[in-house]
Amino acid sequence: MIDETLIGTWQVNAKYLGNKSLTPSYLKATLYYDYGSAAQRKEIKVFKLGLKNVNQELFKVNNTVRIVSN
Repeated sequence: MIDETLIGTWQVNAKYLGNKSLTPSYLKATLYYDYGSAAQRKEIKVFKLGLKNVNQELFKVNNTVRIVSN
């Protein structure tokens, strides 16, 4: 969970080590924005992992500070 205390741009990487079959593996990531609020939304990303022993950038999440005034 990346909350308001973890400000900045977060990069998610994966290094695929392979499997015992010749078919590629897939990774599913579900990202929630504004979790628990009325504005909550989710984004689903699916990645095909086929290159063995290669560090891949999957996605980045930008967590910025929001200032609310009354």
